Amino acid sequence: MGDKGKDAGPGPRRGDATLEGPRADRRRVLALHGTRGLTAALIVSVHAGMFSGTFVHGSIRADLLRQLESTVPVFFALSGFLLYSPFAAAHAAGRPAPRMVAYAARRVLRIFPGYWLALLGVMALYPLLGISSPNPSSPDGPLQALAWYGMVAGWLTGDDRLRAIQQAWTLDVELACYVLLPFVALLAGRLVARGMSWLRAEVLCVGGLIAVSVLWKVGFAISADGLAPGTQQLYFPVAYFDAFAVGMLLAVLALGADRGEPLPRFVRRGLSARGAWTLCAAFVLFSLFVLRSDTPAEAGKQFTPARFLVEHLTTNAIGLLALAPVALGWGPVDRVRRILSHRVLLWFGTVSFGLYLWHFLALDLMRTGGVSFGGGIKSWLGWYGATLVITLPIAWASWKAVEQPALRLARHVPESRPQRSAALEAAETEAGAAAVETRTPVPA
Repeated sequence: MGDKGKDAGPGPRRGDATLEGPRADRRRVLALHGTRGLTAALIVSVHAGMFSGTFVHGSIRADLLRQLESTVPVFFALSGFLLYSPFAAAHAAGRPAPRMVAYAARRVLRIFPGYWLALLGVMALYPLLGISSPNPSSPDGPLQALAWYGMVAGWLTGDDRLRAIQQAWTLDVELACYVLLPFVALLAGRLVARGMSWLRAEVLCVGGLIAVSVLWKVGFAISADGLAPGTQQLYFPVAYFDAFAVGMLLAVLALGADRGEPLPRFVRRGLSARGAWTLCAAFVLFSLFVLRSDTPAEAGKQFTPARFLVEHLTTNAIGLLALAPVALGWGPVDRVRRILSHRVLLWFGTVSFGLYLWHFLALDLMRTGGVSFGGGIKSWLGWYGATLVITLPIAWASWKAVEQPALRLARHVPESRPQRSAALEAAETEAGAAAVETRTPVPA
């Protein structure tokens, strides 16, 4: 890996906006990369709080911790924004969309090698170290093996969380969204070719995907008598298509603003820093004081259809409204973007995939060993800190040994245009590492 400096360059540069769209903006991409790192760190803190026993359901501390669950839709929206940007840019410029072969190769090489490494590692280490877990450490038959290794457990086996890496249900969602995105782009491109304005075509197609996801949840909720938090259908990929599609829509809106397209005033105001973060705070207060758990036993809690929909959509709204101004850059967001572009968060963004996949191993290992950090907040911080200490070296090794080489291999697949955005290249590969190891200045 000695050629890292040559491969990555001195740092992210501004790419060709006519090819890449909003993701060509260096400052935007770095801030979103740091957001990914912060989101991964917050998700680990949620799980550490659960393992520490500090957060009893029904307490105000548990309700505060629950707000961090809104980081899950942020992951999906980040992917939607970054992946859809060049497709929207192609439609706006009347050019052919990016090549599907290159798109598919990059997606496969981005998620499967690191995931397979983590899956094989967890399946081997749990029995080897005697780690206890409520989830099976090996698949039960060929169909379940296909579901685990192919990231389609939610569709094939009934409950995709019952596997060695239980949090990998989100990767099933990501993969389904990766497959769906080119078809949405193809439909939008057809509408543009028939004379519809690119902005209207994008809003129609992406908005339709959001509507399908929401309507599926409405129909499912109405058909159910009561919904436990672990109900399998809550983890179907279609339940989270709306979060991914919101990221796609943010890319469309950012491109429209960059091109000087007339956007409705309520959109500009509602998704500006002041508008979006005010709405986000309102949803947090609504969740804290209106949707507070009314029973301390989460396992015995049943959602009514209306309660399920409100809680799910509120969680999505909190995360997506928090993200929107960072992605769009509307309003006074420069200081927030500088914070998110700090080299520590960029480094967390670089290793976020491994951190997310491996951290339950550390938590289960400590629980099996009877680790205790006292009580209260100190216990939560102890579990959180110990989890990071154990997991981050594994995540970094996964990045250097598997994920980074896979991404470099993906670059050999030719794209439809001569050069890809250096900003996105750095964000997907080593924006964080380059910022730390080469002392690349964080953009002002």
